[in-house]
Amino acid sequence: MLGPRQKTLVVISEDDETAFVSVPMDWKVPLLTCSDVPALAMATCCPVVSLAKVLSLLSLAPFGSVLVLGAFYVVSLLGALANVIWHDASPSSVLFMALLSLVPTVVLFNLRVYLRELLSLPSAEWSDAGAALCCAPCLLAQASTQVGVSPCDCSDNATLVAFPVV
Repeated sequence: MLGPRQKTLVVISEDDETAFVSVPMDWKVPLLTCSDVPALAMATCCPVVSLAKVLSLLSLAPFGSVLVLGAFYVVSLLGALANVIWHDASPSSVLFMALLSLVPTVVLFNLRVYLRELLSLPSAEWSDAGAALCCAPCLLAQASTQVGVSPCDCSDNATLVAFPVV
């Protein structure tokens, strides 16, 4: 289930610190290929669970905390939407709902930048921002495939064995 081995080059010099050079990797699956259907289904139907698994495997956030924050976010977004539809369609309410709907875009963009830095992938901030804005499930499915999340499993398995950390 692990990807190709990452080649590293360690240069020993007379300096106090040893230079560490890593060879760039590539994503296990391209972004819009939909080749990992179970991961895409999990990211589409249960994005909070999929995000919680990825963040817990990377030790960025506890699984349960992400689930609670995700549930709070969904309730807040639905409340803001209900407020705009049935009560108050003022510009400030619509702006609040629009800003609230951008939270997943910011979270997924930051996750993608973190994965690029962690795995020495070539940087592409504008394409990452566009992917996070337009195709969040595809981006989340790619990230979950990259870190080895088992799809269609809603349990917390925050121990990732032999994940290359650079």
